[in-house]
Amino acid sequence: MRYLRFLLFNVVGAAGWVTSMITLGYLLGNIPVVRRNFQTFVIAIIVVSLLPAVSQALKTRKKAPAALQK
Repeated sequence: MRYLRFLLFNVVGAAGWVTSMITLGYLLGNIPVVRRNFQTFVIAIIVVSLLPAVSQALKTRKKAPAALQK
C-alpha cells in the first residue's frame, strides 16, 4: 500500500473514531442511570476489556509444560 493511501485511511479512521467516541460519550452521559452510576460503568468497562487477556493467559498457562510454570 502506498504511503499516501495509508495516510488517508489513517486520518479518516482517526477522525471517525474520535467523532464516534465523542458522540457516544455525549449520548451515554445524558442517560440518568449512567450519570448516577458513572464509576460503576467505568469499572464494568475495564473488567470487560480485561476478560479476553485474562482468558488467553489462563489458556496459555494451562497448555504450558509444568517445568515452565514455576
